[in-house]
Amino acid sequence: MISPESFQHRLNEIFSDYTAASSIVICYRQQMAFDGRPENLRVSGVNGFETLTSFTQYLISLKAELLARLTRALPEIEPAARALFLKQAVTRSRILAATIGPMVAGNRNYVSESRSEPATWGFSHPNFRNEQKLLPDEETRQALIGMTRRYAAIWRHVAGELTDELRCFIFTSHYLSMVKQQEEEIPQEKIPVRYTVAELAAFARLLFEIHAVELDNKSQFCGLIAHMFSTPKQKNISKGSLKNHFDVPLPENIDRICEDLRKMLNSAQKLKNIY
Repeated sequence: MISPESFQHRLNEIFSDYTAASSIVICYRQQMAFDGRPENLRVSGVNGFETLTSFTQYLISLKAELLARLTRALPEIEPAARALFLKQAVTRSRILAATIGPMVAGNRNYVSESRSEPATWGFSHPNFRNEQKLLPDEETRQALIGMTRRYAAIWRHVAGELTDELRCFIFTSHYLSMVKQQEEEIPQEKIPVRYTVAELAAFARLLFEIHAVELDNKSQFCGLIAHMFSTPKQKNISKGSLKNHFDVPLPENIDRICEDLRKMLNSAQKLKNIY
């Protein structure tokens, strides 16, 4: 089981690929004019992806793998602690969302004070790489951030989806925890029989053989019998144990059931005579 003390370590593993991707690298090309000034600035890719489509598919696959890892981890956590684990996961997703932010130029924010105007989002602290291995000046940095704003918008959208889906995990986990608690508080009523498990299995086999029940699946039928009945020594009957006796009923158990069936026939005859 995963203890609360190891939550952060497990979350590091779950978020590892997405966290690595948050170190945004903008690759670009820039030619120099005859007078030595830079011109023809072009983005050649973000995180190695040359098109917006491939970058989008990359982020979607990262999100899907992260959620798959999270799903595999949840059964290893006590139900009462899952909400805490998922809340910490939401915090991680918000940190990833901070990879982008409103675009700024110097100390001026491009976002208008008016809430009616949409924000223009860009990568907050990207790295830059070009063929000449030169560091861009501030003007070039801001230009490149502006040129990759559609990539940033996709990052913001996918990161927002991730946060929303993690919140759904919290709700689902809380709901299932409540249902389980209610099921534990309300004991399952069973039909008590005087048979042993082996005798009950033999009786079930006879019913199955004459097609008294409309079930062709032996395993499913045994599961229902185990769920519905209890014996003096077994309040909760194991489906596997009952099916073992069902598959190979002992002759003495068949004899016991046949004896009771003869009693049932006698009772049936008496009822016929009465009515």
